[in-house]
Amino acid sequence: MAVFNASGQSAAAIINNVTGRLIAHHRALADLAGLYAWTSGLSAADLTAAPLSMASADANAILAAVADAHAEYLIHTTGQSPGSYPQVTGTPYNYSASQTTVIGPATG
Repeated sequence: MAVFNASGQSAAAIINNVTGRLIAHHRALADLAGLYAWTSGLSAADLTAAPLSMASADANAILAAVADAHAEYLIHTTGQSPGSYPQVTGTPYNYSASQTTVIGPATG
């Protein structure tokens, strides 16, 4: 879906549209950081044991996906991934800075 169309949305409508989507993006990343905080206390063995009895492949896939999502969160907020991931050389770029200019800090 396009943020705006050429048929004449007002500046206020465009700003509201952009702001709303950036806030949703920020909230999604914050939710993922919270999910990581919860799953970081779990192991695949915790998920495969009763009463959950999750398949080992599923448990590993879930934990890996959440860890990767957390890496995205850190790259977005700090410009640097966790130490076990490939690192930025040079000065890290904070992807959230320009968005914070539009939506404000700690929005979500």
